[in-house]
Amino acid sequence: MNKSESKYFNTALLMDDALIALLAVKDLEYITVKEICEKAGVNRSTFYLHYETVADLAEEAMETVNERFLSYFSQSSAAFVDKISEKGLNDLVLITQDYLRPYLQFICDNKNLYRAVFRNPHGMQVQTRYRHLKKHILAPILERFEVPETFHKYYRYILQSNYEFFIIFLLNFKI
Repeated sequence: MNKSESKYFNTALLMDDALIALLAVKDLEYITVKEICEKAGVNRSTFYLHYETVADLAEEAMETVNERFLSYFSQSSAAFVDKISEKGLNDLVLITQDYLRPYLQFICDNKNLYRAVFRNPHGMQVQTRYRHLKKHILAPILERFEVPETFHKYYRYILQSNYEFFIIFLLNFKI
């Protein structure tokens, strides 16, 4: 990576962080390019060099968050999704230190992000991300455990409720 690519990447990260900070206090549709630029310390022309709209920035910011999240896991954990059909049933139980500890550490290290998620789930594209999780991780695991599809919604509800409890607990607990 050359110097200009690094500067381009760092500027994009500044704008990602600015948007996430603004989403913690405002809905996405009320956030302006001007506010993002002021918070990130960049010019409007720089914003438009990177993005066409605030929605484009939101999409990229969430992709960056996903990359950060996966970086908390070991390489074998990050590649977990690709190997669900090959794993033994015991390996599909995700309430282990290998999966839970990095997940909880990510939440602790990114409290502002999660506050923004709870404040503004639409702007943070929570439903899109959760649909991806259901399709690519939860449904295949439930199928491997031979859980009838009519019960999948109950398992998803329980799992989502427990994760939300952990997140709320960690956001309010001084760690």
